[in-house]
Amino acid sequence: MTRPKGSSTRETVFMPFLPYGKRASVVEISPLISTRMAREARGEPFHIMPYSTLIACMGTNWSPGSRLAVENMAKHTAASGIMTKMYEIPDLCYIEGDALGTMRNEAYVKAMQEGWEFILYVDNDVLPDPDTLISLLGSRMELVVPIPEFRVPDSDMVAIDKALTIHKMERDRGLAVIGSSVISFVLAEMTVFNRWDAGNFWDNAIGAHEAHHFAKFRNHGHRLFVDTNVVVPILKPPHFPLDHRPETSDPLWKR
Repeated sequence: MTRPKGSSTRETVFMPFLPYGKRASVVEISPLISTRMAREARGEPFHIMPYSTLIACMGTNWSPGSRLAVENMAKHTAASGIMTKMYEIPDLCYIEGDALGTMRNEAYVKAMQEGWEFILYVDNDVLPDPDTLISLLGSRMELVVPIPEFRVPDSDMVAIDKALTIHKMERDRGLAVIGSSVISFVLAEMTVFNRWDAGNFWDNAIGAHEAHHFAKFRNHGHRLFVDTNVVVPILKPPHFPLDHRPETSDPLWKR
């Protein structure tokens, strides 16, 4: 089986750095890790790599500045003492967006196999600050998103304002429970996928949508939070694949 032309898998691991022979103390690692270790000392669930995160990048068709912003975030997170990997998944779509479900499933199965505690789904058009991942991890929520800030033309904002409300939420108000969100930037603790360990949570990108996926989580007791203190710019308007399908599928079958 061959991959689509021009696609490739890129994985970059960012390791916390300590001088050779030096043993890290709790206070040296970071306040976030220190807090986690204190919780584990009280008998709460233990993970061998606390807060370790697989950053799952959906495709390699990056908007200007987006890849560098995500890489800088990964490096900054590692520098604070948290292991991260930036995993760029090959674009498996035939028509734009039609295989996002497959790509998202591939990512969380990989995270399960490699033992990451969290997975961060990121699209190729986000511009996170270096400390964005640390801030979301600090919320200690199993499903959390930032407020998206759409940097798109006014004509696109008209449609966005009709379809979404999350970007209009009041900022700097802490955590809030929400029902759904765009999946441009989503942090999830891997335990939320335990019921779907076969890799079939995200279904197919055609025929399913964000509200459906987060309703599945909610039905199994996993609530979605937005951290209103964290904002991530997004350079393209969100879209649903069926909004951009051809008038008929006949040309596809003839190819």
